[in-house]
Amino acid sequence: MRVARRAVHVFPNYVEGRRTLALAFDLQDRFEEAANTLLDILALDPPDSVKVALHKELGEYYKGPLKQPAKAVEHKNKALDMMEPDDPARQRLEEDVKALKTKIERQRLEREGKPVPPGLRPDAKHPKKSPVMNIPGMGGKTPMLRHRPKGTNR
Repeated sequence: MRVARRAVHVFPNYVEGRRTLALAFDLQDRFEEAANTLLDILALDPPDSVKVALHKELGEYYKGPLKQPAKAVEHKNKALDMMEPDDPARQRLEEDVKALKTKIERQRLEREGKPVPPGLRPDAKHPKKSPVMNIPGMGGKTPMLRHRPKGTNR
């Protein structure tokens, strides 16, 4: 953590240093700080391919540990807007956005005490897969920063 902070301090535009800092925050279950670090990277205006990966990752933070599905949809949609139409990851991301929108609508109905139609109920048939991202210029395929329940081994 100290080395990553130092790299960011000495080289504030060093994307990989900030990326390492975000990973360090994630490993310490400091998810909001990790997400804020990714937002800082976006503010540096990196290449579009990096922006896509960062928006997807921010979507995962907001979907998971930060529990803000509307922000998750926002970032995943930004990633979709920047992706090529024939990108193989596009369909999976579109399905994830659709599922999040369904979840948001279901939660709204539950808050209002209204019945939830069958089409909005959760589908337990599809287990989650561990996502992997490919950030160009950052060493190839990298496991996405993923939250882990507290008390689990790393």
